[in-house]
Amino acid sequence: MSKLAEFKVLEAQLAAQLKQLDALRNDDKLKREIEFEEKLRNLMGKYDVGLREIISILDPQSSRTSTTLVSQAPRRQRQLKVYKNPETGEVVETKGGNHKILKAWKEKHGADKVEGWLSKLSRPTQEAMPGFYLSAFSAKQIALQPTLGNSPAVASTRLVATHHP
Repeated sequence: MSKLAEFKVLEAQLAAQLKQLDALRNDDKLKREIEFEEKLRNLMGKYDVGLREIISILDPQSSRTSTTLVSQAPRRQRQLKVYKNPETGEVVETKGGNHKILKAWKEKHGADKVEGWLSKLSRPTQEAMPGFYLSAFSAKQIALQPTLGNSPAVASTRLVATHHP
C-alpha cells in the first residue's frame, strides 16, 4: 500500500472515531455517569474510604462469596515432565520449570532444543513396542514406587512397568 493510500485510510478512520467521540460527548447517560463518578470520588476522598470498603458496605455478601469460592476450588496438580539429555543420558523429572539442571541445560543448549528432549508419556502401540499393551499388564508387571517431589512433604507415585514376554 502506498503512503498516500495509507494516509487516506487512517484519515477516514480518524474521522469516524471523532464522529463517535462527538456522539458520546452529547450522550446524557454518559454525562450522568461522569457526574456520579466525580461525586463518588469526592465523597471517598472526604471520608477516606476505598472502593473495597464501599462494596463491603453496600453488598456485605460479595466479599464472603468470593473468598469461599477461592478456598473451595482445589489447585490442579502440575503434570510430571521427564527430560532426557541425549548426549549424557541424564534424566530430569520435574513438575515445574524451576529445576536447576533443566535451567543449566536450557542455558547451554537453548530452550527449544531442551524442550525437544521432553519424553511424552503416551499409550504404547504394538508397532512401536511389540508385546507391550497397557491393558495387558498384570499385577506382577506393574509396581508403584513412591518418589519425593521438590519438598519432603510432597510425595508422588511413579508407575514402573516391566515387560515379561
